[in-house]
Amino acid sequence: MLGENVEMAFAFHDESYITLAPCTPFVRSFPITFTAGSNIVTSLDTFQPSMIGQFIFLDGWKRIRQINDTHTAIISEPMSESGTAETPIVTMNEIEISGESIDLTAFEICYIPRVR
Repeated sequence: MLGENVEMAFAFHDESYITLAPCTPFVRSFPITFTAGSNIVTSLDTFQPSMIGQFIFLDGWKRIRQINDTHTAIISEPMSESGTAETPIVTMNEIEISGESIDLTAFEICYIPRVR
């Protein structure tokens, strides 16, 4: 892992151990249409500027990088297939580990769920 840039994200965790941002769904069911090889997604629903930086689940979690207009957004990586899906839009907490001479050999997370 030395020299690699690794992103880790935690959806729906209870914020009791790592508190960076709320992880409740921003939208529970958002219709998305996507095309293989493209990182542009469309929706009949409206993308809001506040959705930039949020995550959607399409063949794995993908970050909304940019809102082009109310019905088009750019996500973090291209899709492997074409299709449509209903996806949640969520905030995820991220942990960035950096340093000039880091050699991370283990990363342990204590997770204790909490019911609200």
